[in-house]
Amino acid sequence: MKYKLPTLTWLSDQTLIDWMGEKLAALNLYEKGMKVLEMNRNCPPHGEIDIIAMDEDEIVFIDVKTEYKTYPNILVEEITQKRITQLIHAILAYKDGMEQKDNFRIDSMAVFLKKNQPMIKHFKGIHLD
Repeated sequence: MKYKLPTLTWLSDQTLIDWMGEKLAALNLYEKGMKVLEMNRNCPPHGEIDIIAMDEDEIVFIDVKTEYKTYPNILVEEITQKRITQLIHAILAYKDGMEQKDNFRIDSMAVFLKKNQPMIKHFKGIHLD
C-alpha cells in the first residue's frame, strides 16, 4: 500500500510549513538528548516562544525558522535584534511564575525542508550585541 504524504506546496498552501518545522526541530532536540517541555507558548503581549526545552540543568528557549524555497543561512539572517528583544520579553513573562529563574539560554534553529529529508541547523546561545 502506498501512502500519500503531503507535498511542500500543500503544506505551504495550508500555512503548515512553520508547524512542520517546529515539530521537526523538537524531534531533533529529543534525538540530541534534550527534553522538550513545551511548544508554542503564548506570552501576551510579547508573542510566542516556539520551543522550551531542558538541556541538562539549563532551560533553553528556542526560536525556529522554517523555509523550503530559500537556503537555510538566509533563515538565520531573519533573526533580527527586534525579534530577540521580543523573545526576551516573552521569556521574562514566562519566567515570572517559575522558581528557577537563572541558568537559561536562547537558541535558534533553522529548518530547511527539502524533498528527500530536512536540513536542520541548531545555533546555541544567541546574544544581544
